[in-house]
Amino acid sequence: MSWADAFRLAARSVLRRPGRAALTVVAVALAAALFTAMLTMAATAQGRVLNQLAKGGPLAGIQVAAAASDPSQLGSDNPTQGPPKPIDQAALTRISHVSGVGTVLPIVTAQTLVIWPGHTTNGAGGGGAPDDSRSVVFDQLVGVDLTHSSDLPITISAGRLPAPGSLTQVVVTPVFLARYGITNKRGTGAIGSVIELGAPRGFRGPDGSQVFPSRWTQATVVGVAAQQAGSGGAQVRTADTRVGAVAVGEIRNYHDPAGLIDSPTGIIGAPNGDVWFTSIGNSRVGRVRADGVVVETFADPTGSVQLPANIFPGADGRIWFTCLGTNRLGAIDPSSPDPASTIRTYGRPDLDKPVALKATADGRLWFSLRGSDAIGCLDPKATDPPASIRIFHSAKVAGPAALIPGPDRRIWWVNARNDTIGWLDPAVSDPGETIGVFGPSAELDGPRAWAIDGSDRLWLTTQGMPGLVSFEPSAADPASTLRRVSHPRLRTPDGMWLGADGALWLADTDADAIVRFDPSASTNGDAWSFFGERPFVEGPFDIKSGADTRDGFLWFTNKTGNSIGRISTGVAR
Repeated sequence: MSWADAFRLAARSVLRRPGRAALTVVAVALAAALFTAMLTMAATAQGRVLNQLAKGGPLAGIQVAAAASDPSQLGSDNPTQGPPKPIDQAALTRISHVSGVGTVLPIVTAQTLVIWPGHTTNGAGGGGAPDDSRSVVFDQLVGVDLTHSSDLPITISAGRLPAPGSLTQVVVTPVFLARYGITNKRGTGAIGSVIELGAPRGFRGPDGSQVFPSRWTQATVVGVAAQQAGSGGAQVRTADTRVGAVAVGEIRNYHDPAGLIDSPTGIIGAPNGDVWFTSIGNSRVGRVRADGVVVETFADPTGSVQLPANIFPGADGRIWFTCLGTNRLGAIDPSSPDPASTIRTYGRPDLDKPVALKATADGRLWFSLRGSDAIGCLDPKATDPPASIRIFHSAKVAGPAALIPGPDRRIWWVNARNDTIGWLDPAVSDPGETIGVFGPSAELDGPRAWAIDGSDRLWLTTQGMPGLVSFEPSAADPASTLRRVSHPRLRTPDGMWLGADGALWLADTDADAIVRFDPSASTNGDAWSFFGERPFVEGPFDIKSGADTRDGFLWFTNKTGNSIGRISTGVAR
């Protein structure tokens, strides 16, 4: 090869470089474009997936059946299920440990009957009623852990989710509203309304007809969910799907159809199963019949009953109560067809402002006299009850209010005027000679109502510093055993009673709450639970058990709401 040939080859190579460079640039640009497109599609796909999951779309509907896998179905687009395999807590734990699994949340459903007072169904969406009524529908409650709502495919189109601790709030779906002829755009009108939920237990009656006795509870609609975690018309907390069980904190209200409950105060269960209460605002006494259906009140035809306060069953079979307005004690016969006609009142000149009323094991009724700084008692079985009245005065008695027979067989009371605690021994011939007192102290700041716990310790609610105070009544120096507990949510705790669950339950009037305190809890934070909101709990004042202290229910007066409430302790003994 000559030098000329070498120069020609070099020239040709140089002339070809722009073409190769251009091809390289085009190839790089095309690769970059393809890579960018792939990234865009991946991001779009991810966004679509997240959007579907957030809105409860088809991707969120992927479910794992509660059945064992069948290896022979691996290549099938429509595999059949294997034998049933419960998804228990152990299975949930194993699933949570799988790589890439962030959260495992159980979803519980329960069949329920739904009544929406004031609304009738239009037949849309099915859901007929067991008695062919147009106001009751079958539906499903969907229970989820609302403390992890952000991890669930739930979209709220109006309102909000139930509060994590609420037992009486519910979210409904557009399908639920459609059954009552309500469109999704008008769904906000459902918020704030109250629906009734019942667990149906069907069987055949003697005539062959279907009978559906149900246990009912009430809930307030707080939101409308466009999609939710499961198939059902209403969404609640997981625990609330136990409509047919005795769920702790379950509340039901009772109203007088005649509207004659006005500022109810005292309440107590009677031996025949009725629950009696005083209606201090209109000077009546009333009852909720044992069947839970009839609510009625009674007025004294003579007008001698004024400002009835506390109420308690007497050993003579009558229901006794104090009358602050007329300085008398009253009684009514619950077995009479016309209870109002049996009302009798008893008084003496020194019976001044009777307030609290309790019975001791010997049948005598003990009461506090705020107007005369005295403690009194009478025998309800006496032929002449006023003649059996005994009144004990002492300088140690100062504005006596709440009173209780203690486990040590002494009578204990609150001296409201000086924040002290008084006692006397009813077993001696002259109980007035045994009157003692302790306090005041930092713990006894505005003492209000009494209860006895399972270890025979006496407890008091206090309102000066909202909380609870307890002491051992049998101790040589009860004051030295004082113990105080509190919670920042307490406002004006009042009436208190021991529940079948061993916890103390109290009515917090200003907080519109029924409060549970477990004395056996390991920490103060774990000891407290708060239940209720308006209108189910509205100015609660007094709380007591019914006639059957083992049924797991406590009854309370809604002084502001003019109703009677019942709350479940979740335990039936």
